[in-house]
Amino acid sequence: MKVTGVHGVDTLYKYSNIYIAGQPSINAWEDIKDKLQITKVINIRNPYELDFKKQQEQLRQLDISYQNIPTVQDGKLNIENHHRLSRLINGEDIYFIHCGTANRVAVWLMFYLYFYQNFNLEDATTIAKQNGLQVMHFVDQLKDIQYSPRV
Repeated sequence: MKVTGVHGVDTLYKYSNIYIAGQPSINAWEDIKDKLQITKVINIRNPYELDFKKQQEQLRQLDISYQNIPTVQDGKLNIENHHRLSRLINGEDIYFIHCGTANRVAVWLMFYLYFYQNFNLEDATTIAKQNGLQVMHFVDQLKDIQYSPRV
């Protein structure tokens, strides 16, 4: 579901207790916390994409947990990190998971729904498309691993 009205976040969706977002502006975090009541931020971008030190410091000052778990490297899904991120999700916290445009987060959501929530691949893909999935070659990569054991 598309979410609007949050300062400094151009691309924002919500699925359950997970916000799926593009990169927020550096001044957006207080508004994000106030409006969305987030408790955890997970940045799935690669560390070389931007300097995230200011983001980390702002989140620390706002008492919001921060982790960096890159889920795509060299144009390919990092399956180990997809599982690592998926195992962090619980029903108690409110997550703000971001990349540059929300596409990689939507790819992770598709993975999470398929492997951890027992959705079929078609339904997981539909939900991911409704929540920011734009680049479809990741769907092909997920199809290649769909017969791996589910968690």
